[in-house]
Amino acid sequence: MISAKFDFLITENARAANHPSLTYKYSEFTQAVKEGNVEKVVIFIDAGAAVVELNDGKKAKVSLAPDSDLFDLLQRNNVDVRVGSS
Repeated sequence: MISAKFDFLITENARAANHPSLTYKYSEFTQAVKEGNVEKVVIFIDAGAAVVELNDGKKAKVSLAPDSDLFDLLQRNNVDVRVGSS
């Protein structure tokens, strides 16, 4: 019984880690990057979205806007950028 509860908690924690509870507007996302609050971004090109990991460990999702300066902004602010598959 204890093992089953433990397995459930691990599964729920893994789900929570992959499904951010916060949602950012694109402008909020870029502002957080400029303020140095973003540690990592995983971009899902096919979905036109990204999962943002903040410096405090929280995660947020954001719909991406067409922005030719995005990668430069992320690079200037030392954000770890990855591409995920949806």
